[in-house]
Amino acid sequence: MLVAWDPLLIVDCASQRITDINPAASSLYGYSREELIGSDFCERFSEARHARDIFSQHRDYVPLRFQRGRGERHIPVEMAIRYFDDGEHEYAAIALREISERLERERIDHESERKYQSLFEASPYPILIVNLHGMIVDANRCAQLHYGYTQEELIRMEWSALDLDGGQLQFMPRPTMLSAREHRRNDGSKFMAEVMLSYFRLRGQLLILALVRDVTEHWRTFHQLQDSEARWRFAIEGHGDALIDWSLEYDGTRYVSPALSAMLSYPPEENPGLDGDAWLDRVHPDDRELLTNAINAHQAGREPIVQLEYRLRARNGDYRWMAMRAKVIQIDNRRLGRLIGAIRDIHDQRMRQLQEVTDRGRIFRLERMATAGEMLSALAHEVNQPLTAISNYSALAIRQFANATDEQSIARSLKVISEQALRAGEIVRRIREFVRRSEPNFQSANLNTLIRRVAGWCENEAVAAGIQIQLELDLGMPHFELDILQIEQVLFNLLRNGIEAMHDDRLSRPRRLIVASHREVDEVRISVRDYGEGLDERTASNMFEPFVSSKPEGMGMGLAICRTVIESHGGRIWAEPPAEGRGTIFIFTLDPGRGTNSAGGGA
Repeated sequence: MLVAWDPLLIVDCASQRITDINPAASSLYGYSREELIGSDFCERFSEARHARDIFSQHRDYVPLRFQRGRGERHIPVEMAIRYFDDGEHEYAAIALREISERLERERIDHESERKYQSLFEASPYPILIVNLHGMIVDANRCAQLHYGYTQEELIRMEWSALDLDGGQLQFMPRPTMLSAREHRRNDGSKFMAEVMLSYFRLRGQLLILALVRDVTEHWRTFHQLQDSEARWRFAIEGHGDALIDWSLEYDGTRYVSPALSAMLSYPPEENPGLDGDAWLDRVHPDDRELLTNAINAHQAGREPIVQLEYRLRARNGDYRWMAMRAKVIQIDNRRLGRLIGAIRDIHDQRMRQLQEVTDRGRIFRLERMATAGEMLSALAHEVNQPLTAISNYSALAIRQFANATDEQSIARSLKVISEQALRAGEIVRRIREFVRRSEPNFQSANLNTLIRRVAGWCENEAVAAGIQIQLELDLGMPHFELDILQIEQVLFNLLRNGIEAMHDDRLSRPRRLIVASHREVDEVRISVRDYGEGLDERTASNMFEPFVSSKPEGMGMGLAICRTVIESHGGRIWAEPPAEGRGTIFIFTLDPGRGTNSAGGGA
């Protein structure tokens, strides 16, 4: 008895008094051996009647009774009882086991189960409890409504009766997710469901909590998007364009369809890495910033679409012109991080446009040469007679001086020479006035519109020379009464001159041609600034005179025609060096009195 681990008491069944205890019992009650021996065992119970029942019924096991210890401490115990007698008295050997920890565990389990049951029923999703053999053992109210079964019908139903694609699904490997598949309701209707699985123990049994999520609409939308994307890809690639699908997130993926490889002359079996970041290294260095700025402007919402033309390096090292149109996709009014679009090879088209510009420039030069030829022919024909007369009378005057002819004869010869010289001057003046007085065809137009149009004509030639045309236009520009063709000719001449001034790559950094319009109080100014070598002092002093040119092949008529046109519109034209940097600024003005007072930025 002294070496027993559990508290042990010997009680006289007749008097129900404690006759002996071991140290474990003394420790349990918090009393000494002397205090407990001889005391009434029934007083140790919270309710004395429980003790009397034990002895009257000769019970050998009592599952739960509360014993009173020192300080009115109530101790939950279970009892195992054995009876014996010494020939005179009957005794009970009572072994006590404290079960405080077990009761606390049971309380916690009960509380957890109560909370679990509360959450189980309150969940907005269908939840089924399934055992490892695939048998449903419980279902919440939402599951009953969603599947159309009562709880009694669902319990003991096989999982495979609901999950049509599950078959004899085995839960022993403990999967955590069942991908979308068909589930069936009681009425025979079907829906697509994803199931998330978690595992827990309840009353010693391992169970599975299956949370069901109806993804029918998401599934249908996903397949519709897949079908739409397939049709979109077929439509785009059917036109020979390359598809792009870029993730704009950090370390996002980039996809470019194989059509781009074909555009750059790669055979199908070669993979030059164009579906990753490698293709960005193929963008012409002068176009990379342009591409980046276009994408950033669209992402920031400043531009509705990414639309630009740039050059990509082909397999042979040459650059080919590409046109890209792309947009960040939008679903449910949310801008997602995917840029989707198409790339089209426009190299041959750009080369044709460049050739057209070159041909147009050649036609302009031929027209200028023809005009100059006609002017020179008329001038030679008209001036030939007075010059012949001057030559003849000059020879006569010389002979008269040599022969000491009378002064009146010499005076008559000199008078004729003077008259013929005046006549030659008058002929030149009349031809010049004829050019000046060619009546312009005035129409209402916006200068910004004309500037943009002419800049477009010159764009291909500028790009081919690596030059960017930059427009800085005053959006408050009024409409003017002017000769559209003549002003376009002036703008075309000035822009072409600026581009030609920067053809030498060593002398033209930065390579920009800046065309600006500005409305002032008493006039409107249009300026064209290049970053070429600039004009020498001799050329600058008479550049607007006919037949004066700084170009070896130039005829010297372009700027003269520009001055004639601008002066016929009541304006003036001149050139000046920039305040800083190299180059030349050509400026012409127009009389704002010709404006129609309807301001606008131009198309």
